[in-house]
Amino acid sequence: YLKAEPTYGIQNRVTFNIVQSMVDTAHSKITKNKPRTYFLSDGGDWSLKRKAHKLTQFVDGAFYHTDFYSKAATAFKHACIFGTGCVKIYREDNDIKAEHVISDEIGVDNKEAFDGAPRSNQQKKWVNKDVLAAIFPKYKSDIDRAVSQLSELDKEIGNKADLILIIESWRLPSKHGATDGRHTICLSSSTLLDEKWEK
Repeated sequence: YLKAEPTYGIQNRVTFNIVQSMVDTAHSKITKNKPRTYFLSDGGDWSLKRKAHKLTQFVDGAFYHTDFYSKAATAFKHACIFGTGCVKIYREDNDIKAEHVISDEIGVDNKEAFDGAPRSNQQKKWVNKDVLAAIFPKYKSDIDRAVSQLSELDKEIGNKADLILIIESWRLPSKHGATDGRHTICLSSSTLLDEKWEK
């Protein structure tokens, strides 16, 4: 019988990451375009056309103010890699904000989302205690007492960033006109925000 001699110096591994190359190419080609939102009137008078023009300018300004195109480009890359990319639009002190969100932070019940229209949604996020206390100053003592839910590896390394886990939840009303829709932000030990939600 023939005996195969061992070969030395040959590495049985991929030396060129073709997937990364394809994702980077698609990302650079597609995200260089910056699509705009236009408001158009259909047969309206001068006042309605002016209002549509002003709305278009407002959205352009909001995209620029929130650096939306940059965050959307990052979300597109995550969609190519993980299958889902997210940008969260929210209000903070009557200001529009946009934030890129990692898809692992988003939680939707699979059975409720079976038809593609879930009524509830959750986001888990690690936040610095000082940042959270600045947003919710009335709950500073609760935030300071909150226990960091760390993995064993994190406990060995140490929680130098002083992060705690918060869960933000949205629940649509049970029917049109109902007032049981809620938006909440919770710690492990207390509720920081609880308000009506209809959107």
